[in-house]
Amino acid sequence: MKYSAKKDFFITLIMLSLATIIVAPTIYMYIDEAYEYLFQFIFCAVISAVALFMLITLYFGTYYKIEKDKLTVHAFFLNLQLDYKYIKKVRIKKGIFFGTALSVKRVEISYGFNVNKRLKKIDISPADTETFLAELKKYAPNAEYILPPVKNTKTSKKDKANYNEK
Repeated sequence: MKYSAKKDFFITLIMLSLATIIVAPTIYMYIDEAYEYLFQFIFCAVISAVALFMLITLYFGTYYKIEKDKLTVHAFFLNLQLDYKYIKKVRIKKGIFFGTALSVKRVEISYGFNVNKRLKKIDISPADTETFLAELKKYAPNAEYILPPVKNTKTSKKDKANYNEK
């Protein structure tokens, strides 16, 4: 099943700010004719267009796919395919850096072969996190899932302490 990336207002604001910073010099050069040679303007316009294309592709082209034998993370030029047997830990966390996760609230997946006891990590932000995690649990039941307690039920102090230890 294919899941689109959740896009928070904060990350959208950051990406729009970057797009403005990228395009502003080209617009200034065009309006003010602040270039000596046409080549300077064309070079700046091409660099701006490529950078803007990369941002737009990252923003609209990020998705996650749960398939029968693997989890696929697609974001711009990254096409990561994770075999379920290598997924070791799944947890929900918060972070502000964007990439494969376009939301502040994200799912961190730790994976690897346990070589040198280090696991690689990737952050993703599926639009429907609950459904995504429920389906991922079907295919990767051996992974450790560290999820926050459900808000609708009363949680004991012992359960909260166990969650905070992890």
